[in-house]
Amino acid sequence: MENNAIQPLNNTMALSKSSQTDFANNLIKSVTKGEVDPIAAFCQIRGLSDSLSLFLKNEEVKEAVDKAKEKWGSAPAEFHGAKLTITESGVKYDFSVCNDSKWNDLYEQKKEIEALLKEREAFLRGIRQCETVVDEETGEISKLYAPARSASTCVKVTFAK
Repeated sequence: MENNAIQPLNNTMALSKSSQTDFANNLIKSVTKGEVDPIAAFCQIRGLSDSLSLFLKNEEVKEAVDKAKEKWGSAPAEFHGAKLTITESGVKYDFSVCNDSKWNDLYEQKKEIEALLKEREAFLRGIRQCETVVDEETGEISKLYAPARSASTCVKVTFAK
């Protein structure tokens, strides 16, 4: 098991926050100083990031790491400066099984309100600038304005299959 699949990365970066920051800053500098083509670097790093994400989310990898960690016992283990501990994450509660009528009523009200909000937001998105409306129940006249829209831009990378 000595064959290290990530040996090239292992030699370039120690396992500490400061070394990770240094590694990232070196990549950033190489792009901002024009030493590396920014598009090539961005696409390569994005591809590596996606690959690493798949690796980290893989259940078989998680199980293998859990088994290896169990051999070290319950105390925190260290690997080249990285500290490994077993902890709970992603704790969720399912309140629908509590048989609490008050919670059930509130949850149904929430779903109804969310549906009404969604419907009203769709209507408001249809307003182009300003629209005068009359409340049929009260006869009140009001001006409605288009919602404020904001967005940010990003470079979307799509990889061939």
